[in-house]
Amino acid sequence: ALFGGILVAIIEKKMRKMTPNALQVHLPALFAATISGLAVLFVIQPITGIIAEGLTSIVLWLVRNAGAIGGAIISGTFLPFVAMGVHHIFTPIHTTLLQEVGYTCLQGFTSLAGAGLAGVAVGLFIKYRKEKKYRKVKSAVLGNLPTQLLGISEPMIYGVSLPLWRPFIAANLGGACGGFVLGLFPTQGAVAMNVSGLLGVLVNTEPWAYLLGYAVSVSAAAFFTYILGVKKENMDIYLNDN
Repeated sequence: ALFGGILVAIIEKKMRKMTPNALQVHLPALFAATISGLAVLFVIQPITGIIAEGLTSIVLWLVRNAGAIGGAIISGTFLPFVAMGVHHIFTPIHTTLLQEVGYTCLQGFTSLAGAGLAGVAVGLFIKYRKEKKYRKVKSAVLGNLPTQLLGISEPMIYGVSLPLWRPFIAANLGGACGGFVLGLFPTQGAVAMNVSGLLGVLVNTEPWAYLLGYAVSVSAAAFFTYILGVKKENMDIYLNDN
């Protein structure tokens, strides 16, 4: 879907430059949808299917063999998938693990990626708490923090961390730290899918290990956010009231 959308946008844009004004309403969109649809069916889908299977194999290997390092890699790289909207590609991996062992340790690692965003909120609030001209950033992070603690990452991704950029990096670093700690507990895992944030402790086989990893993710991300800060031009563009 992602690559198909990119392709249809490119084709339609080029077609509009070549199409007479009398045909602008129908022809570019029809041509783009037809060509892109055929490309998705016969080219893009087979290729991306291979990529998806390869990604699944890599993640399963990390989960089963790489321990703490694997946990750090998974937790530290999951947010870009959420930002692109393709994180549900991991659903088949969850179901496979649930069928094989009765729980999915992948759920814990991906949840700690979101914990990194909660840490970003804490770090931004601490760093800019005395900056009156940036009061909007404090309102944004405080408003998004409750949803983030419930495992809903999109508001913090699109509304705060990605526009400011460096906090997004800090969130990934924080998630990696928490994932490393959680990876030290090989029997941890969620007995249900899509339960994350602080609620993840309710479905994890090792609730104290999960809480420890969550706390590490939040603390580490807050630390990295405070150290990295935000470029002034980014703060002014997105969050300055002036």
